[in-house]
Amino acid sequence: MKLLILALFAILLTGMTGCSKSGKDDRQAVKIAVRTEKISERNFQESVSTQGVVEPVVHAALSALVPGRLEELNAEEGDAVKKGTLLFRSDRKNLENACRLAEEALKAAQSRNRTRIASLKLAGFSLEKARRDYDRNLAMYKSKIVSSDVYEKMVLAYQRAQIEQEQARAAVSTTEAEISLAETALAIAKKKLSDSCVTAPFDGVISRKFRQENEFCNAGTPVLKLEQPGKMRICAVLNGIYYPAVKTGKTQIEVSFAGKKIAVVPVSICSPSMDALSRTFEIKADLPSEAALPSGTLCEVRVILNERRAGALPEEALLFRQDGRFAAFAVKEGKAEEISLIPGITRDGFTEICNAEKLRVRDFIVSGQYFVNPGTPVQVISK
Repeated sequence: MKLLILALFAILLTGMTGCSKSGKDDRQAVKIAVRTEKISERNFQESVSTQGVVEPVVHAALSALVPGRLEELNAEEGDAVKKGTLLFRSDRKNLENACRLAEEALKAAQSRNRTRIASLKLAGFSLEKARRDYDRNLAMYKSKIVSSDVYEKMVLAYQRAQIEQEQARAAVSTTEAEISLAETALAIAKKKLSDSCVTAPFDGVISRKFRQENEFCNAGTPVLKLEQPGKMRICAVLNGIYYPAVKTGKTQIEVSFAGKKIAVVPVSICSPSMDALSRTFEIKADLPSEAALPSGTLCEVRVILNERRAGALPEEALLFRQDGRFAAFAVKEGKAEEISLIPGITRDGFTEICNAEKLRVRDFIVSGQYFVNPGTPVQVISK
């Protein structure tokens, strides 16, 4: 019985050994199924991604121009207004009173001037009388008709009349200066009164309301923000290293929102300088009206710095090797051949091949490449 069992085991072992050798031969004969492609021409872009904010092209922060209480506020957020529409007033009653005071001060100065002009004329008459008296007394003094005391009194009267005329002329000059000051003060008062009324500088929509009616505002305090709808632009900030590559009117910007491409537009404004602290610069681009994005929207922005056409392979065809190089397998005489490649830009699933010039006729393995080594027999099932 034991001899029978040993005999059967020997026969089974012999069969297994035969099968093993047959399987090995079969594996050597099996070819790896692969799919190949030639290097194709594609467009590649060097770009940098960032975020940008939509802002109106035409907008204005409307501030109080004079300090005082907001006596009237005629706008709410969302209101559409026309150019010249009164939006708010500040402290108008006090400014009207200041105008009236300035007008009265001007009238008083003009009245004083008229009085002093009359005094100047009177001083002129007095001087003319004193001059005639002096001339008569001088002749009589020379003829020794009058005493020296009388003559000296005439000289003194003549000199006094001259001085009084100069004083009257100076008084007129003073009142003329006072009139000029009063006119300037009145102009300032009228300008402040005018500034107390703030109107819309252009047709637009009130987007923000910073103050409420009857609040006190200093000069320069923002009250409303007005913007013109329909004319929007994207504003983004880039690292300073990209400054030389950005050209106004030429560099394109791809704007996306919520994963959807909105527009591709050229840079319309590039900051002439970089921020000294952050080493960044600002770019802006006008958006088409069909973009329909409100101001303040945060968008994804891709700035296309360079664009070129070059040979490419599917990204998965390139394999990274331990020595730091990239390679792909090509088919040569039914076997896999490893070829070193120099990759460039990768975009949309394709990688630029910088040394593609002499390799365009080769068939590169793009499917099944992970199952082959140099010299592995392959079977091309699709090109």
